[in-house]
Amino acid sequence: MPPPAGMDNEARHKLASPISGELCKVGLPARPPSPHFPGSKRGNGEGGVSSLLETPQVSKGLAVLLGGRVASLEGYRRRLEQVTQSHWNALLAAVLLDPVKGEPHRKNLGIPGFPAFWTVSLHGLRRPFAFPFPEESTMPLPPETFQLESSEPRPTGRSGFRVPFGLRDGRAWAPAEVAKGKACGCVCPGCHAPLSAKAQNSRRKRPHFAHLVDMGCTTGRETGIHLRAKQLIAERGRLLLPTWMGSPQMTPNPPLEQDISGYWHQGRGVDVPERWGTLNEVRLEHRMGAFTPDVLAVEDEETLLIEVRVTHAVDEPKLEWARCAGYRMLEIDLSRLDRNTPHDIEAFEHAVLSDARNRHWIAHPAAELEWQQSKAELIQQVAERNAWITDQRERAALAEKDRREKLLRGAKQRDERKEFVRRQARGKHAEDLSMLMSLTDPVRVARLLEDYRQASEDRVATLLNGVPETVRDAMCSWHKDAWVFGIHPMAWQLQAYVHFVGRQSAGHRFNQRDVSSWVRRSFPTEASLYRLFVAKYVARAEARKAGYAKRSLDYWVFSPEENARIPDFYAPINDFIQRLVRAKVIREMPAPIGECEVAV
Repeated sequence: MPPPAGMDNEARHKLASPISGELCKVGLPARPPSPHFPGSKRGNGEGGVSSLLETPQVSKGLAVLLGGRVASLEGYRRRLEQVTQSHWNALLAAVLLDPVKGEPHRKNLGIPGFPAFWTVSLHGLRRPFAFPFPEESTMPLPPETFQLESSEPRPTGRSGFRVPFGLRDGRAWAPAEVAKGKACGCVCPGCHAPLSAKAQNSRRKRPHFAHLVDMGCTTGRETGIHLRAKQLIAERGRLLLPTWMGSPQMTPNPPLEQDISGYWHQGRGVDVPERWGTLNEVRLEHRMGAFTPDVLAVEDEETLLIEVRVTHAVDEPKLEWARCAGYRMLEIDLSRLDRNTPHDIEAFEHAVLSDARNRHWIAHPAAELEWQQSKAELIQQVAERNAWITDQRERAALAEKDRREKLLRGAKQRDERKEFVRRQARGKHAEDLSMLMSLTDPVRVARLLEDYRQASEDRVATLLNGVPETVRDAMCSWHKDAWVFGIHPMAWQLQAYVHFVGRQSAGHRFNQRDVSSWVRRSFPTEASLYRLFVAKYVARAEARKAGYAKRSLDYWVFSPEENARIPDFYAPINDFIQRLVRAKVIREMPAPIGECEVAV
């Protein structure tokens, strides 16, 4: 029979070794749970089962290869050894070795058609199935399957939790309360198999019960805890009743309610404090109609139902029945007990009777009625609060509406006032503004420059011959508004140079304002344009005086196009001075503003 495809060399070698028993293939669902081996201290393997093969290193007992680990039964111990992983489909090889002394073999898995099949128990494999391994096949596809059935109970009795209480004569006994060993006369509360009391005087182990024959009992611990807890409640006749805390989701104590503004309001809390209750007429598992509470008692002249939770909590139908019938119901939660607590008589009694942390009210009609009354009062208070909030919001909305209307009226009045002032201010410059567009027309400006050039051509040529070369280059350019002085820009710039620099000695000082005044007096400027420029300049000065950091010369009385068309009479002078500074014939002085000094 050829080995399956995809197996590594180690797996092929093991498959080729002699095997006693029948060989079959086990198909597992995707990502099955890890097998559990009783008594193993290393837990549940690495994940799923990858292969089950014979291991030649075991001298006696049963052994298989599970998910890359060797599981073997030697003597009374189980052990796991790490081996190489194999990722082929799960192969199950029956290995029948020498019987283990004192513990005969058991047929743990019954497979139809394989009555002599022997192996260790495979725990945790959910719905496994097996089929014969066909000869002369690499098994690319599995053949028709048949179910893998267990012929004996699943041995989970030693899953890490010992049986803490034994049952005898209808009572649950602790190991320290009975005779040692088999003489205890107790049976398992779960499976009713005989028990043996162990470790009663041990310093290393807790006293506990053990099955004389391991039948795979899974309910002995939980059932024993449940019976012992009910027995303690009935015998002691006293029980710590917890504070009624309500339900955080449904009935928070004190009740809470949110108003329309999102603020949470807290109502009057229900005060049911923690106290000790005396139980009378205690009955265990007394049927009441369709339901049977764990403990039925009379406390403070009222019926009290007690539920002991070990595995399952009280279901919804039982809870609704208790509430509708008007019974108080208390749940004692023992599902989270430390594993050693049931083996300590005093600690277990404390957990059942007096530990306030593990109990709560499931139903408490008096507290719930008081809570409903408190909730109703709170709802009324919040309703009044919501009405007040709504009224305040309406008042605030009306006030905001009045404020906006007032702002709109004020803005309208300011706009009307501003427009009135604007019309008055423009009236002062109406004549000059009427000529602005025609005087600054680009075609007219170009024609004027050409006329100025022809009229002053000889004069400019003569002046250029009398200035240094560096000054001559500076005179050949000018500002875009330099035409406003009624003469060609080169002509007034050369004459200004001669007057303020050429005829002066080194160290002579003058101010840019002097140059501007001299140019305007010496040449025929456009008077209407100059008045408009002065209006803009004065407006900026007034704005700065009023505290505004205004840099632009635009005047709000004029339109944007008018502001752009009005020429700047100071900019051509400033530009002319800067070109002389760059030519190094004059230098600017730090103070006062606009002061210059002849350099050569």
